[in-house]
Amino acid sequence: MEISIVIPIYNVEKYIIQCLESALNQGLNEFEILCIDDCGNDTSIKKVEQYIEKHKLKDIIKIIKHRVNEGLSQARNTGIEWAKGEYCYFLDGDDLLKENALSEMYAIAQKNDLDILEGSFEEFYETKYNIETGTKFHVTSTEIMSGSDFLVWELRSKEYVPMACAKLYKTKLLRENKGFVPGLISEDEEFTPRIYLQAKKVSRCNICSYLYRRRDGSITTSYNNKKWIDSYIIISEHLQRILENQNISKETSKYILQRRAQIILSLLKNIVAYDVEAEIRNYVIERIKKENLRLIPMLSPFLKEKIEGVLFVWPKLYMFAYRRMRYVKEKM
Repeated sequence: MEISIVIPIYNVEKYIIQCLESALNQGLNEFEILCIDDCGNDTSIKKVEQYIEKHKLKDIIKIIKHRVNEGLSQARNTGIEWAKGEYCYFLDGDDLLKENALSEMYAIAQKNDLDILEGSFEEFYETKYNIETGTKFHVTSTEIMSGSDFLVWELRSKEYVPMACAKLYKTKLLRENKGFVPGLISEDEEFTPRIYLQAKKVSRCNICSYLYRRRDGSITTSYNNKKWIDSYIIISEHLQRILENQNISKETSKYILQRRAQIILSLLKNIVAYDVEAEIRNYVIERIKKENLRLIPMLSPFLKEKIEGVLFVWPKLYMFAYRRMRYVKEKM
């Protein structure tokens, strides 16, 4: 089998049929769509069941049920466990695929025996937040590199996209490296560098496969809770373990240190960007002081994070400066 398309399903009744139809329209010869029922409280799964029955798609679309809600990471892990395809592709239930993109990506990945092939993506917005808008593309393809070299190249060229979607992964690679860490928000920030460092052959192609919906109520705009703060701190800790436990080059270490600093700095940046509640703001400041997180940006090998790290010692001053910087940019 060529590809297993893994779709975690949780409260996406408004979007799921459109998502499925886009996944079916990929020009693949042998593929499966694994719908992971993560126990939402809407009619998403019922709609999928009715769609399968109506169009006689039991051999292609399979529903795998969780007993309780386990979150996006574990839903993807369940898909990896059940996958029969040579490659896996992760598709969220409120997003879409472009027509025939996966057959084009699969041809490249198989021809070159790639562990990971990264494609391009587009964004479209359905949100009240002042997030940067527009369409994002990867405009260049790359030569085949080791995963470590590829990670450094993306970080150095500022083209790094940590999200797990829009990429083909060898299913064997995912299983050998235990997939995603359950229970995290922004779990891709931990997953992507870890999986790249274990990949032998990685490349990027200018095939836009993924249409990424930004919407109110999605994980990416749910910042008024403490879980995302705890997740960012855990991700930072995991990146530190990668530095300590893996035999990686000085160049790779340098950019992972920078990424770790950027994640910690974003704790305060997100407070400003998403105008979070006072309780959450105070929780962030308390965690920064209690766990001495302000040292992390100062440990970055790059001057930008070091300078920000000086301000980060005074969280309220840092947020004031960042708010003013955003205001100036918006007026330019």
